Amino acid sequence: MTEQWGTVVAALIAAAAALAGVLMGRRQVTDEAQVEHEQWLRGQRQEAYVTYLDAVDQGLTQLADIINSADRYDEAANEGHEWYEIYESIDTRGEEAWDLVRKPLERVYLLGPEKVNAAAVEVDNRLADVKTVVCFHEGDAPWPNLELYRTAKGFMDTARRGFLAVTREVIWTAPRPRRVGPWRRR
Repeated sequence: MTEQWGTVVAALIAAAAALAGVLMGRRQVTDEAQVEHEQWLRGQRQEAYVTYLDAVDQGLTQLADIINSADRYDEAANEGHEWYEIYESIDTRGEEAWDLVRKPLERVYLLGPEKVNAAAVEVDNRLADVKTVVCFHEGDAPWPNLELYRTAKGFMDTARRGFLAVTREVIWTAPRPRRVGPWRRR
């Protein structure tokens, strides 16, 4: 009978070892899949963040071009064009600059994470401020208001640097498998 118990115990140990092996193998495959997905997401985020910053820079360049074209608009006013006609041209160019950023911004929102989205909202708001300053003209006030433009551009540059810092933190964080369970750290 002792020999039979030895066989039963050996079979139980072999079954337990096989079960442990299956569970460990399954965990390893799951961990590898998680790391692979996180690495893919990291690459997508990096691409989205760079594309967004490029679009913001292009938009700012177009807005600066509007400011740098002030003499052309003054000439048009001196030639008898009404300010509302000139303003429509300026506003159209401002909207074109703004539109450059829309799709890249949406991609950033889709890929996140939340702290990057918050930084992107700040950049977007500051870009809107620059656009407003560039396109704003009231009555006989001189256009462009370069002091307001420089101030808005300074806030924009600060928001851009903040976005870059947050995205750098996200991109530099290496992916790791997520461990869940009562015996593992979260």
